[in-house]
Amino acid sequence: MSDDSLTLRVLIDIREELRETNKRLDQTRTELKDEISQTRVELTGELAQTRRELRSEIVEVELRLATRFTELTAATRDTHSLLVDRFDLRDRMDRCEREIEELKKQVG
Repeated sequence: MSDDSLTLRVLIDIREELRETNKRLDQTRTELKDEISQTRVELTGELAQTRRELRSEIVEVELRLATRFTELTAATRDTHSLLVDRFDLRDRMDRCEREIEELKKQVG
């Protein structure tokens, strides 16, 4: 075999190996695309599920907060009523004490 034919044979072998490598790369690319697509589908489903769960939890939290706000409002109203009654009683008690003092002065 001559040097030229040997060189040609080596170049032909290299070309064939490159074609095989390219085929494997194409196959790998296809497999990766399929896996990425499948992963995207799975993640989309999981994300949708997570969104549903979060919405449900947000609704629950909002309901609990609304209940607490209602309770707080009722407690605030009760406290206000109690304070109003106390202020009314304080004025009445001051008036009664003044009247008692006046009666003591008249009797005494």
